[in-house]
Amino acid sequence: FAKAAMQGYPRAQVLMGECFENGYGVEKDPAKAKAFLTNYTGMAAQSAFDTWKRLGEFIIVKYNDGVVRKMKDGKFERNAIGQPAGVVRPGYPKEFLEEYVKQTGDRYKMPD
Repeated sequence: FAKAAMQGYPRAQVLMGECFENGYGVEKDPAKAKAFLTNYTGMAAQSAFDTWKRLGEFIIVKYNDGVVRKMKDGKFERNAIGQPAGVVRPGYPKEFLEEYVKQTGDRYKMPD
């Protein structure tokens, strides 16, 4: 798995680090073990960051501007000509609106 580790495969990186740390099939080399494990840690952190970023982007697209985009089979729906399908506008619960009016008073009241 040395070749796989050199190509950046995460599990192989960990195994190579352990081999160098313990001398399994190679001469013990704490510096190389540290390098492989540090590289793996950096890759794992970047992967986690990228995953959370994609999730955040997805949530913004799906729920932006108080609308909910329709999905089917894990993808946003499109109409017959390939444009985004219509959206759902669920609005706000009555309790929320009542509380909003109570907290803002006449601030947004339209003049007669």
